[in-house]
Amino acid sequence: MPDLYTLSILTIVLLVLLVAMVIYLCGRKSSLLPHLQTQVETKGTDSIFGRCSFNSIDAYDCSRMIATPHSDSTEIASHIWLYGGAPTALQEKAFEDFVACYVKLWPNVASKLAILHPEMESVEDVRRCVRNRVAVHIGEHAEDFIELIYEFDLPNEGSRGFFLRVDGMQVIDGFIAE
Repeated sequence: MPDLYTLSILTIVLLVLLVAMVIYLCGRKSSLLPHLQTQVETKGTDSIFGRCSFNSIDAYDCSRMIATPHSDSTEIASHIWLYGGAPTALQEKAFEDFVACYVKLWPNVASKLAILHPEMESVEDVRRCVRNRVAVHIGEHAEDFIELIYEFDLPNEGSRGFFLRVDGMQVIDGFIAE
């Protein structure tokens, strides 16, 4: 039967081999997805989504500016879950439709935000206090699913996010994440 010293040495050797194997497999991950890497490296600025970068996991994070009913210059920060190496045609269409219809969608958005936010008494309060940045999640639950996230510029607001789910360019429900 081996003594305690020999068992300790064997345990250390096995741990070193395990760590080496994990490092090797993690290094191979990037070589297993060459198409995706090419897409990531060449995305840069997209005519639909704006400036884009890959988040190294499963999505593109993009940003572009548009005029909205609540600001002359609003950042649309989109997070696009991947269904392949790049955003799909369905995701592109969903985003283009969203941007094109945002002005028409705004009254529905503002009404829902006024109901959700305990300090908002009117749509005008929402327009006045909402930040000029809208986070748009595309494809998290379905390829063309859109979720909007708003924040407000108010004292003691903290980092609350007001999430609105959109279907067919209608706000279907919302919730607060604190």
